Amino acid sequence: MTIQVSRTLIRTREMQVLEAAHGKPINELLTELYVTRALTVDEVGAALGVTKGTVSRWLERCGIPARRQGRAA
Repeated sequence: MTIQVSRTLIRTREMQVLEAAHGKPINELLTELYVTRALTVDEVGAALGVTKGTVSRWLERCGIPARRQGRAA
């Protein structure tokens, strides 16, 4: 028997403000910037006005795997 656990993302106030400003959930916003556009953590932070540490934590919370170094190949 397999049990599925729903993983609910607890959004900080900062996440909520960015979601409202960009009109999409934070996980979609991070996916667009970090995965699709292949921006670095630093570049995502600059685009969103947060630190790279914040971006790293958010990626982890959203279940988005971090790249090891630099841009995607």
